[in-house]
Amino acid sequence: MLRNSTLENRVELLATDCLNNCSRHCAASLSGRAAWNFVFGELRPGASAAALLASMHVYLKGPDGGDVPEHCAGSDAPTIIRRYPPRPRSSKR
Repeated sequence: MLRNSTLENRVELLATDCLNNCSRHCAASLSGRAAWNFVFGELRPGASAAALLASMHVYLKGPDGGDVPEHCAGSDAPTIIRRYPPRPRSSKR
């Protein structure tokens, strides 16, 4: 679904062996530099892809991805299992 979308050159799709989310079945995560990180669960293969893409658009529009929870309040939206705050910017250069 990323191919030929506006996200194709802005998002990198990576596979992982485990997100430690077994009880919530199919899972995905969004993460970025200086941005909130989210783990989504209870995804339905084939049915949740469009909702994840919509969440990615919201994530990329905001300064730190923090608008995703409000976007995910709808019934078709992916379930947020965990979220982690952005890493503090280091004072070291």
